[in-house]
Amino acid sequence: MRKILIVEEDVLIREKLSNLLRDEGYYVIAVKDRNVAINCLERESIEIMIIAEKIIQENGFELLSVAKQRLSNIVIIAFGENENAYQVRGLLAKGIYEYLSHPLTPSRILSSIKRAEEKITLLEENKDLKRRIDYRYSFAGITGVSEKMQKVFSLILQVSQIKRPILLMGESGTGKEMIARAIHKYAFPDERGFYKILCSNLPPGALKEKIFYRDID
Repeated sequence: MRKILIVEEDVLIREKLSNLLRDEGYYVIAVKDRNVAINCLERESIEIMIIAEKIIQENGFELLSVAKQRLSNIVIIAFGENENAYQVRGLLAKGIYEYLSHPLTPSRILSSIKRAEEKITLLEENKDLKRRIDYRYSFAGITGVSEKMQKVFSLILQVSQIKRPILLMGESGTGKEMIARAIHKYAFPDERGFYKILCSNLPPGALKEKIFYRDID
């Protein structure tokens, strides 16, 4: 069920749109001004926003900016009485997906919503495809398509959840540092620093302290 936000000052138009879309099975939130709309965008996963052009113009496109920053896949439909093609193109350039001029007939509204849904579906599919491609071909900077490499990627994810010192063993040039960096990246998504220590430069006994800290004998 798509979640739709309606932003319109006129209570009659707001109720007309709300009732129409609810009857079609959509989850609808209807508000009357920018401030309430911004609060709603921060709390709810809105997928489609239908907004009166008057509200956009009065608030200098701030609401559009908040919507796009908060919800990258949101589709915005504006409506109003503007018949100036140049001004309408200006709205579209600001991130409006579609502009509907009055009168707002049920068929036009629902057709616009259907097109918005198609766009959302396409965005979701593209995002999922990119995620799968990134996972399969470039995992934390490590490239590989073979079944063995997919197993390595899976193991990295598992090991990264273990908040304990990890020992990687292998011959020189086999990619131990790359694996270590990948584990670190997924263990600490907050981008905590990765520090490389050259063990041959450490004094006797210091390696154990560096790796296991002072609380482990």
